[in-house]
Amino acid sequence: MTKKTIPDSLRAAKHIERNETVEAFDKAMDAIRRDLESGKLARKHKKIFMADVVARTGKGEEILKGKAHKDTTRKVVRKFVTEVNKALEEMHSDNPETEILALKQELREVRDQRQRALDTANDWSRRVREKNVRIHNLETLLAAERENLAAEREKNRSKVVHIVRGP
Repeated sequence: MTKKTIPDSLRAAKHIERNETVEAFDKAMDAIRRDLESGKLARKHKKIFMADVVARTGKGEEILKGKAHKDTTRKVVRKFVTEVNKALEEMHSDNPETEILALKQELREVRDQRQRALDTANDWSRRVREKNVRIHNLETLLAAERENLAAEREKNRSKVVHIVRGP
């Protein structure tokens, strides 16, 4: 099929898809940069691969091998991975201060997670107490209504008139 026989709508759709893929790679690389700057990446990885970047995009494993990305996006990702690996290597260069900072950051993250879990548990506990109070109040109202209904039935029983038919 020649370039002239490809419908414009299909050509436009391919262009849009390619741009979305490039955006996904940009977002994935930005996320990896943020993880690198925070020290999170260095705690979990000594080295990353192109597959790690592809995994963060949510695209298929073979996306960088296609015509649309082989000569463009793939080269950008390869350069990015090389730069990140150099930075990771520097971070892992037996510098105790770097390790201490990374451990302090990890401790902060664990404390934050713990606090969020405690806040959630406290919220759930408060909600359960509120619901229990509401249930108790409704049970009290129901018991009072049952007593009122029983008293009304008893009152109405004494008013029952028996109709006797004559012969």
